[in-house]
Amino acid sequence: MADVTVIGTGYMGTALAKAMITYGLKVNVWNRTRSKIAEFVDSGHAVDSLDEAVRSAPVLILGLPDYPTTQQVLSTVTDSLDATVLVQTAAGTPDEARGLQQWIAEKNPDARYLECGILCYPRHIGTEMSAAMWSGAPQDRAAVEEIAKAWGNNHDYLGPDIAAANAYEASLLALYYGTVRGAIEAVCMARAESLPMAAFSQAAIRSIPTLADTLERALTSAATGNYSTNDSTLGTHLAAIEGVTRSAQAAGLSDPVTTPLAEYLQRRIAKGHTDDDMMSVVEEL
Repeated sequence: MADVTVIGTGYMGTALAKAMITYGLKVNVWNRTRSKIAEFVDSGHAVDSLDEAVRSAPVLILGLPDYPTTQQVLSTVTDSLDATVLVQTAAGTPDEARGLQQWIAEKNPDARYLECGILCYPRHIGTEMSAAMWSGAPQDRAAVEEIAKAWGNNHDYLGPDIAAANAYEASLLALYYGTVRGAIEAVCMARAESLPMAAFSQAAIRSIPTLADTLERALTSAATGNYSTNDSTLGTHLAAIEGVTRSAQAAGLSDPVTTPLAEYLQRRIAKGHTDDDMMSVVEEL
């Protein structure tokens, strides 16, 4: 018997398994394509069959790519999931989490289920940058405490609502990818003006503390509903955004990220909120 079995060994599943092995847990690994777990075969952590993988540990980490694949893989072994804690790590929607919870309950009412939204890259697992959100029954979360410790310390338990982890993950990924899109467009604009990329990259990195401060203030405004500011108003931001949009279009970006943002600001300003903080635009969405 092992402490935990990892089902699916892509980049993240492999990182999770290695972190738990390093931590000192007894880990089994199974993957549909055995050639992808050669290193775990060599180290004695691989099991030969899915049924053996399921029966060999009280906790299953599901490192499969999506919810349909999870259901497909588990469908042949649901009778063997009595009292097993299933930890779903695939990114998905709150409704997908609720759907999987219902499916598991119908297939085997004795199975237990946690959601874990991982908010970092595989290289961060087991380091100070590891971060994840967990949701599900508190007794089930308590059962995987040592596993969470093996992955890193920045792990938040969000309560019994199974969909909470996915709701947090999707919202935070929207912030992340919005920032990444801005970075991609920024590089295109810099290249259009033949800016030296090394110097531009350093300038961009130096701007991160200002961005973090902006986000902190904006999110506090959203939490309190107080959009007053003595810093920079919607009117000021709109003038800057329109200038950025013109520069982006001149660089060949037909639909820059600032275009819909300007539209949001214009809508808010038209309702008499010119002097509000930027985050007041959230009331228009």
